[in-house]
Amino acid sequence: MPETASRFTSAELSVLRYIQDHGKDAADLSARELANAAGCSAATVIRLSRKLGYSGYAEYRFALKRQRHPAVSAFDMPKRDTPAEIAAVSHLNQAKEIERTADLFAERDTIILVGGGLTHTALEYLHHYLFSASCPTICMPNDELSLDAISSASPDAIVLCASVSGTGSSLDLAREAHNRGLFVIGITSSLTSDLITFCDIHLLATSAPRANPRIASRLGIIAVTDEIACTYTHRHLHGQVIAKEAHV
Repeated sequence: MPETASRFTSAELSVLRYIQDHGKDAADLSARELANAAGCSAATVIRLSRKLGYSGYAEYRFALKRQRHPAVSAFDMPKRDTPAEIAAVSHLNQAKEIERTADLFAERDTIILVGGGLTHTALEYLHHYLFSASCPTICMPNDELSLDAISSASPDAIVLCASVSGTGSSLDLAREAHNRGLFVIGITSSLTSDLITFCDIHLLATSAPRANPRIASRLGIIAVTDEIACTYTHRHLHGQVIAKEAHV
């Protein structure tokens, strides 16, 4: 057996063969749908994605979609002052709400991060940051697994739902978490979204005009997740509050 093939199990190779034979359609499948098509489990799909160097199936799926569509030339991209856009977000939320979020993360046993597409990439950053600081976070690669995590979560779990528009599957998962009595934190740029009605804490991601909705609109969510990560580091050390005013 070639050295490259020996790195993968037979089930993982089945997934790779399916993607090779149905590359155009495979990128549109969720991890569970791809697993069913290839005759394996969703865990196998996720494990394969990580063996290929991706953080999870969401990132691998995005890479497959990019292979299907030509990249946009950098000369065609709108010019933006990215640092200024990110800096502006820091003035949108009260510091006490960011601090309360960080403190809750340190207190609870489970934090479930929910977001789709490019928003999921921002949450992956927060997930890896908090996980490395011994903060127990879960960031599933698709909606089905996120729903499973919410359905089986303990009563003291926190669900953080991030969505630029505050609609779609993130709204549905926030509603499910709320109906189950879980504490919900929402990050969105919309002040009129129904997502806000299911949130115990709402953090505003951005209010700036977006020249390119697919890219620029996520900057606000990235900035908020970075604020949470930095605040967690400042106020907590190995899960212990180091600021006296933590619950004030």
